[in-house]
Amino acid sequence: LSIRRQRQMCIRDRIKAGKYRVEPVLPEDYYVKEGFEEVEIDDRGTADVSFTAYFTGKAEGRVLDKNGVGFNSRFLHFLPVNENYSSIDGVPGGENGEFNIEGVPPGEYLLAFSLKKNNDQYQSYYYPGTFKREDAAVFKVGLGEKIKGINFVLPEEFQIRTIEGQVFWKDGRPAGGISFFLH
Repeated sequence: LSIRRQRQMCIRDRIKAGKYRVEPVLPEDYYVKEGFEEVEIDDRGTADVSFTAYFTGKAEGRVLDKNGVGFNSRFLHFLPVNENYSSIDGVPGGENGEFNIEGVPPGEYLLAFSLKKNNDQYQSYYYPGTFKREDAAVFKVGLGEKIKGINFVLPEEFQIRTIEGQVFWKDGRPAGGISFFLH
């Protein structure tokens, strides 16, 4: 028998029927969202348990207009410099344009989001403020590294404005729980 097979048999012989709580033990640069799983094993039975491990690397900062007003309405993309890999997406979710992109593996990345230009087509806009990929700043992220304090400023022509008011149905009743968009 191989050493691995011998070890499996020894462990199986020592596990008694019953309920078990299984928790993964990971290096500090990884985490799991699930935390643990409870299983029940019959006499001489087995249980399949799986966990998905995520990198602890992250990027965080703010998306702002030229006046420092936060912008929370676009998906951000951490794009690997090597275009053969998929992007890691984040959503601005905090106040004042704050964003947090989690689960970033080690590598080199560009930060971008799509903006609608005058011709109604979307175009990628890259940090620190360019529409040209080749002029974008490269973020080097190490294992478990956290990039903080990124201030991503929108192009000059994009300014955030707040519109306040109420929305009413045609019959004059206040409209609740709706979304509307200005173009």
